[in-house]
Amino acid sequence: MSTFTAMYHPDEPLAEVSTVDELDALLERVTVDAVAEDVPTYVELVPPPDKRCALHIGLGQDGYSSVSYLEKPARAVASKGTLPTPDDAGFDYGGTWTHAPLDSAVPVADAHQAAREFLTTGQRPTNLTWQEPRY
Repeated sequence: MSTFTAMYHPDEPLAEVSTVDELDALLERVTVDAVAEDVPTYVELVPPPDKRCALHIGLGQDGYSSVSYLEKPARAVASKGTLPTPDDAGFDYGGTWTHAPLDSAVPVADAHQAAREFLTTGQRPTNLTWQEPRY
């Protein structure tokens, strides 16, 4: 399995995860911190440099997440929501408040599963339905 880089807070060093257990621990730590600080947070997972993609997973909102998959150059898709998305849905991304795409709220467990699949395959997760992001 490859080592992925994770960015989630501008004051924290980049994290590296290679196993599902390491990823789960990171996602749990970010969620706990986001809830404690009342700052929902996007985690960006990036595979080794030979892959030209990234996954953003929103953590720390009450009862939902939002996931985006990006392919270079400049192609993005967002999770197709299965939960109501609040009007003000968003997450901190590297120190900048970023609105979640419209209709992108999914259960947190589904977002975690998408992150696990991405870590394992390096490809767009198949457990979610995807849509063009709208804001």
